[in-house]
Amino acid sequence: MKATMTGGVMQPLELSAWMQEDRPFILIDVLPKEIYQKRRLPGAFNACVYEVSFPDQVAAITRDKSKAIVLYGSSAESRDAGEAAEKLLRLGYEKVHVLVGGVDGWVKSGLSLEGENVTP
Repeated sequence: MKATMTGGVMQPLELSAWMQEDRPFILIDVLPKEIYQKRRLPGAFNACVYEVSFPDQVAAITRDKSKAIVLYGSSAESRDAGEAAEKLLRLGYEKVHVLVGGVDGWVKSGLSLEGENVTP
């Protein structure tokens, strides 16, 4: 039986509203740790989709497979967050959302980042 995504895609301003409302969700940056350290969305955890240990990294963040998870990657052109979502759905996570446009979409929407290399 194929897993179904109950979350789907999420626009940057919708995610920003979730943050302001203190909605219960987990935000995961699926890029390599070096990129995550340089620039990331506020409050994001890191679990690199390109590493074999990705499922273990997510499990270390949360073992609650019913909790809402928002994933993001680098840009609209990359498949990183989509691949991460497919992996999590196969592992039984139920509410998986993918941020449209990733970090680039977030910045283009006028929203701020945190990290070592953040410039206005």
